[in-house]
Amino acid sequence: MTTEREIIAELRRSFEYLVNEHHGILGAPLDKDKIYDTLEALGADPYLLGAVGSWGNTIDDDEVLGELRRWNAESGRDAAFSA
Repeated sequence: MTTEREIIAELRRSFEYLVNEHHGILGAPLDKDKIYDTLEALGADPYLLGAVGSWGNTIDDDEVLGELRRWNAESGRDAAFSA
């Protein structure tokens, strides 16, 4: 799996945590700006918004992936999707 695909997979997990239902967002092709705007509208915390906003700009894909994985692992969020 490429790093970009892994980033998208982690973003999908973030979305699932935040909305707990797809609401049509996850079935569409993902656009970084749309992802950021949607997360912001959902009230995402600044740490997650920072990772998404930096994707392709100030940090490389591997760092973005690491930040998303850390965010998803906090407070057991990640465990909810591995069951």
